[in-house]
Amino acid sequence: MGQHGPTIKDAYKKHFLIGTAGDLPGNYSDQEIDLAKENFNIVTPENCMKPALVHPGENTWRFDRPDALVKWCADNNIAIHGHTLVWHAQTNNWFFRDGDKATVTQRLKDHISTLVGRYKGENPELGRRQRSDQRRRQRPGGPDREPPRFLVAEGPGAGIPDACVQVRS
Repeated sequence: MGQHGPTIKDAYKKHFLIGTAGDLPGNYSDQEIDLAKENFNIVTPENCMKPALVHPGENTWRFDRPDALVKWCADNNIAIHGHTLVWHAQTNNWFFRDGDKATVTQRLKDHISTLVGRYKGENPELGRRQRSDQRRRQRPGGPDREPPRFLVAEGPGAGIPDACVQVRS
């Protein structure tokens, strides 16, 4: 790519990983893919593992995009950093239908454990549980944002940590 000297990724490879976020390799040009391979040694999935795309219905799963990301990273010796697997704004309405605490919590557990279980062992970084800050979860939105639907269904902080802890082992 016309660079002079080592990339940041190579210069710091003994110290820490250099990463980017994206649902690689889909919807990226060959030039962007080459840039990612040359400069990064860890990728954080952006949206491909969130319910709206991978789990659009209660019994419907679409693994093509996350499978492609995991395969591409394995083929290119790039680690995957776990990312939020459920985000209120990228979760379809069915997830909250009949939204009592037990139902929504079970759907959370099923979604997270299905994804973590599918890719467990595929990439050492992917198995690490990533959890958003509890304080952020209890401080929903601002004046221009609606409260997350998980809070409406369960109340602040209720059930969400339980669903995360369930898939740790």
